[in-house]
Amino acid sequence: MTEIKNAKIESSRIGNFDNRFWGANIHFDYENSSQGISFKIEMIKELLNVLDLNFWESLPGTYCRIKIKQSSIVEIGNIFEDKWIDMTKEEPIE
Repeated sequence: MTEIKNAKIESSRIGNFDNRFWGANIHFDYENSSQGISFKIEMIKELLNVLDLNFWESLPGTYCRIKIKQSSIVEIGNIFEDKWIDMTKEEPIE
């Protein structure tokens, strides 16, 4: 079962994770819970487009929707529009 939750982005970071890959991490707060997700840096442009943001630094404090499946965030969506990014894909959807 997939759940859709409204969430607030609490923090974000970009870096070299464990010297294995360059990536990004976002931490969400939602419904008295919190969860983070890490992903490849190549997905940043699509994520910012979905959230209607121009800069990575604008992420903290941004409201969005998240789809959770089996306790994992699988998609991040715009809070007002039906725009989503599938976080399970290795490359962004063009």
